[in-house]
Amino acid sequence: MNIIITSDNTKTKSFNLNKFSIFLFTILFFSIILLISLLISYFFIKYSVNNQTPFLKESLNLVIKQEVQDSRKLVDLNLKIMRENLISFENRIKNLEFLSFKIAESSGINLNSFKKTISQNRSQHNDSEVISMSESLFDNKKYKSIDKKIKNLDDSYVFLEQFFYKKNSENKTFPSGIPIKKGNRSSNFGWRIDPFTKIKTFHEGTDFVAKTGEPILASAGGFVIFAGSHYQYGKMIDIDHGNGLSTRYAHADKLLVNVGKLVAPGEKIALVGSTGRSTGPHLHYEIRMNNIPRNPNKYLSKKRK
Repeated sequence: MNIIITSDNTKTKSFNLNKFSIFLFTILFFSIILLISLLISYFFIKYSVNNQTPFLKESLNLVIKQEVQDSRKLVDLNLKIMRENLISFENRIKNLEFLSFKIAESSGINLNSFKKTISQNRSQHNDSEVISMSESLFDNKKYKSIDKKIKNLDDSYVFLEQFFYKKNSENKTFPSGIPIKKGNRSSNFGWRIDPFTKIKTFHEGTDFVAKTGEPILASAGGFVIFAGSHYQYGKMIDIDHGNGLSTRYAHADKLLVNVGKLVAPGEKIALVGSTGRSTGPHLHYEIRMNNIPRNPNKYLSKKRK
């Protein structure tokens, strides 16, 4: 692109502009216009602020008003959801409280002691520090009340859990199961004529006549504290069930567990035999409390709770 400039004295000047020069000139031109526009806007806003023109005031008020309306709508929506959740929580808590007392009652728990335990725990709870958006907008006391009820429910279920765990443990460690599947009682606990000496002696257990190799079962759960041979009892096993209670299984042909093993109720622990001081294949079964023999028939006649 050529630009020719002439003057009165007939001198002529010519400028040759290429595409790149035109591009730079265009950018410079628009940059100058943009800068002028920014300067005008800046001085206009500055003037408006300093003089508080009605136009600016109205514009700012509209923006603030819209933001306040949007915020209020959001707050109202959240509060509505929270109130609905609180009502739902209250209904669920009432149902759970009713259920916990029903479970306690059906389990044989003394309701007065149950209520007393929960009341004692309730007095130990401090009010939760709940931070709400506004005390006037949200019922903080109601929230704290529900929070306290939830803690009380936790205490109720911990109490019930401990109760059932204790009952379950007592059930599993109470020697109430018959220690042999196939066998007949032949000699009961108490005084009898000794088959070897023919003298009246005290028999410290109950005998079950059975075939050699018949499985011997643990009458309750516990730890094996002895598994070996004895000059009178032959091959025998002692199981500790806790609280001073233990059981003994004597004259076995073969022992299937070792000392320290935790056995479950009904678990196979040995096989019937005739080892030790025995007249034939049978199981000699004893129950001891603090190592004092007890009548097994009184235990075996009881059902597990």
